[in-house]
Amino acid sequence: HKLSKNKYFDSILQDNFQLFMQQYQENMGQIECRNNQLTHLNGLLACIILKRNNFLALIIDEEIQMRTMHEVVIEVDGQSVVMPKLSNCLHFAIAARNTDAMKMIFVMKQSKPHLSHSLSECNAAHLNTIHYICQSRNTEIFRFLQDYPLELNEVQNQQIDPFQYAITLLCPEVLKYLLIQCSKQGFKRVLYDSVISKYKDIYAKLNHMLLDETIDVDRLDQVRKVLVDFSYDVLPDQIYKEHIVQNQLTSPLLSMETMKLDQEFDDCFKLKSMDSKLKAQQKDNLDKRFQETIPPAVKNTLTRNIENLKTPVLDVRAFDAEIFSPCAPSSNTALLFTRLQVLEDD
Repeated sequence: HKLSKNKYFDSILQDNFQLFMQQYQENMGQIECRNNQLTHLNGLLACIILKRNNFLALIIDEEIQMRTMHEVVIEVDGQSVVMPKLSNCLHFAIAARNTDAMKMIFVMKQSKPHLSHSLSECNAAHLNTIHYICQSRNTEIFRFLQDYPLELNEVQNQQIDPFQYAITLLCPEVLKYLLIQCSKQGFKRVLYDSVISKYKDIYAKLNHMLLDETIDVDRLDQVRKVLVDFSYDVLPDQIYKEHIVQNQLTSPLLSMETMKLDQEFDDCFKLKSMDSKLKAQQKDNLDKRFQETIPPAVKNTLTRNIENLKTPVLDVRAFDAEIFSPCAPSSNTALLFTRLQVLEDD
């Protein structure tokens, strides 16, 4: 039996499909126990790592729900990657950059709904599919998000918040996907807990990241723009709706008789009808809140640069989205002046 089991994994290592087919029926689901690069892996995970994608069709149906029982170290593009205990095949496919395997797993996931929950669960390190997509920093893998249906358990009550994780790793693609999917699917509680209630802290974190000279400025700008767009398009209505509904308060600018509250949030938490004066007041209040999150050194330097260029700042959204945009010619200069100013202030 030992010899037979070795032949099963030898066929994967040697890319011997004929031998693999012969061994498949006898050794389905076996775990490799020898001291080699496939130790503690089953056949499916071994095929994913070594990109034996023609082998996958035989075993994916039986082994798709299996997880690792030990921590495993795999090699990806010449670098060692640690896969924690309880990692599943989707985690491995993303970590190994095996997009063909990802496609096969997605097809299985969609054809068998009962697989959705198990494949979206975290491993022992509290990482799930979204976390591994962030880690990949791979454009081709990011494209899979367009067809990947977000599960509630992937974003709700996570020890490592996916939104914060995407911000920390500077993944605007993943962050935008999460915001859109949570809005579309009505994950209101998740959006409020992870973003809406923490938006001031998030902006403060982004402002602090500006001071890191090693930061990827372009990706930081993209993350900031995604959040600014979300803040200005979604937060004002949400904040004021909660203020009125929960606290039973009325505004002198607003007649509760004429204002019709939509009891069901739509995709972007918009109110069906809102007084134009109240909207203006909302914008002013949010502008002030956002201005408070900008460090004085950043604000003073950028204001000085803008005055020198004789470029008026129309509103704080233009201030943030345009001045910090990677497309703006003064972006890197402004950041350099910012860092120099901070050093002077210190």
